[in-house]
Amino acid sequence: MRSYKIYNWIVLLYFVLMIIFILPGRIAFGHGMGDLLYLLITACTVVIQLTVTGVLYSRQNKTGTATGFLICGTLFLLIAILLTSKFTYGRGPELPWDGHIFI
Repeated sequence: MRSYKIYNWIVLLYFVLMIIFILPGRIAFGHGMGDLLYLLITACTVVIQLTVTGVLYSRQNKTGTATGFLICGTLFLLIAILLTSKFTYGRGPELPWDGHIFI
């Protein structure tokens, strides 16, 4: 179960790093001011993931929490993959993909 917790925290750390790089404009989604929507989506995802992880930690001694950590981590990993594809190959028309992640 410990590896599932670490897996979940790594995904959370990835989201926090995304927010840190989105704020100064190092990562762009190619939609100009529309990038703020992706910042909001990422911030909401972090809050939701922290809430779900907190609930799972409070239920740590009950059955099924290892499965909960695995499902939570996998679901948020899929969201991270979707957002990563949006700031790489799926960039908008204002700043199309040029082979570089950081601007």
